[in-house]
Amino acid sequence: MIDFTRFHRKFVPNERFVSGSFYESISTAQFKDKASGKEMKAPLLRLALLKAEYSCPPQKVVQRECKFITKSDIEGLTRKSIEQAFAAEDILTKCREIVLGLGECIREEDRVKLFGRLDTNIARVLLKKQQQSALQFDSLGAAANAFIGELCSLVPTAKVENPWASIAVTPPASSGPQLPVSDDMQSFTCAGKFMPGDGVSLVRAAGFVIGGAVVHKSNKTKQFVIDSSTDRVNLSSVDVPSMHVDCKDFLSHWCKHDEEDFPFDHAHQARQHDPYLLASSKGMIARALRMFTESMAVPAVRVQAKPTKRVLALKSYDVGACTLVPETMGISVVTAGQSAPATGIEVFVTAGHADAKFYLLPPAMSTDSSKTGLVAPLWVVRATQDPGEATMQWCNRTVSMQVKILPMHGKAQTDEITIPVMSNLKPLQIGDELIILKLGHGDAAKPSAASSEPKDKAPAKAPPKQGQAKRQRTA
Repeated sequence: MIDFTRFHRKFVPNERFVSGSFYESISTAQFKDKASGKEMKAPLLRLALLKAEYSCPPQKVVQRECKFITKSDIEGLTRKSIEQAFAAEDILTKCREIVLGLGECIREEDRVKLFGRLDTNIARVLLKKQQQSALQFDSLGAAANAFIGELCSLVPTAKVENPWASIAVTPPASSGPQLPVSDDMQSFTCAGKFMPGDGVSLVRAAGFVIGGAVVHKSNKTKQFVIDSSTDRVNLSSVDVPSMHVDCKDFLSHWCKHDEEDFPFDHAHQARQHDPYLLASSKGMIARALRMFTESMAVPAVRVQAKPTKRVLALKSYDVGACTLVPETMGISVVTAGQSAPATGIEVFVTAGHADAKFYLLPPAMSTDSSKTGLVAPLWVVRATQDPGEATMQWCNRTVSMQVKILPMHGKAQTDEITIPVMSNLKPLQIGDELIILKLGHGDAAKPSAASSEPKDKAPAKAPPKQGQAKRQRTA
C-alpha cells in the first residue's frame, strides 16, 4: 500500500473520497475462472481499480464522492471478462518486475507516476471506460506498450525488454500533441490544491534533458539542468552552485543552449583541403599570366575574325621577337578520371596538386567594339600540319614567384609556373600570317616541344630570355 499512499498524496485532491461500498466491492470480488478452475487474488488489479476510481473524470464526482466504477462493472470482470482480468493482472505484474529490476536508475517520483498511469489506463481499458482519456488503447497490450515507451524515455540508458513491442499504440483522436496519460492524472498539493501541469512532463516535452545546458533568454546566463520536480527546475553552474526556478518561469524565460563546433580537423584544414589548394593554384596561374604579359611588349598584330580567323603581322620581326601569351580568364582543373578539355593548354605548377592538371581555356572574343571582352591573339592563330608553312612554334616559359612573409624572417618560398607560349621561328614581314605547327593534344606543354624546329630548316637562334619573368612579391 506504500505505492498507493504516494499516489494518493501526489495525484488525488483531498476533496475526493471513495465510499465504503466500493472498497467492499473490490476487496470481496472473486476472480475465478469456472471453466479452468483457476483462481487469483489479483492484488495489483484491485489496486488499479482503486486508483482509477480516485482519478475519475470531474463529472463523475458527486458531492466529493467518486462514482466512476460501479458494482456491476466489477461483477462483470469476475464473470464475462474474467480472462481479460487475468491478463490485466499478468501485465501489471510484469511491468512492476521490469521497473523494480532497474533499481535506483529511476526516481521514486517517476516510478509513482508511471504506475499511476499504467494502473489507471489498464483499469479503464478493462472496464471500457476510456471516453475521457487523452490517449485511448485498443487493448491491454497497447497500454502496456505505451508504459514501456514512457519508461524508456525516462531511463534512455537502460536496456528495457518490451514484451508488447508488436502491439501498436493508437494515436489520440483529438488534434494536437498529447501525453500518454489521462487528462485527470494531474498533480495536487497536500492541501488538495490543483497544480496546473506536471512540471516534469512539461519540461521533458519541451525538449529539456537532465544535464543539458540552458541559457536565460534575456541576460544569457548559462546553467545546467540538475533535476526537475512537479513545480520547479533545479539549475547549477560553476558560479552558482544551485538555484531553483519555477517550472512556469523556466519554460518562459529559459531555452536550450546548443553548442556545436566546426570540424576543424586534418581533412578540413586549409593545408589539406583539396578545393582550397586547387583554388589557390588557379590563383597562382592567373597571377603568373599577368606577370608574364606585363613583362612582354604588346604584339603588333592584326587579329582577323572573318572570313577566316587568322593573325597577321603589322611590323617586321626577327626570329623569336614576336611572342604570344595564352592570355585568358578561364582556368580548368582536371582531376583523376576526368577528360582534358579539347581546346585547353596545359600549364605546370610546382606547388600544384598531385592528382590534378590545370588547363588554360580560350576566352570568348567578340567583334563588337562596344563590349569589353578580352582579345588574345594566340587563340586565333591558324594551325597547320605542314612544317614548311609554319611560322610559329611552341615554347615553354617559366614564371618564378618568390614570396616572403613579413615580419617573419626566413627563406622565401619560390613557386614556378610553366606556361606554353608561341614564338616566331622565322623572320616575319608586314602582312605575314602567324601560323603554328599543329601538334598532338597536350604536346605544346611538353618540354621537348620548347625547342621544336622544322626538320627542313636550320636551327634558329635561341630566343632571348625576355619570357623569363621573375618577380618578388612581399606579403
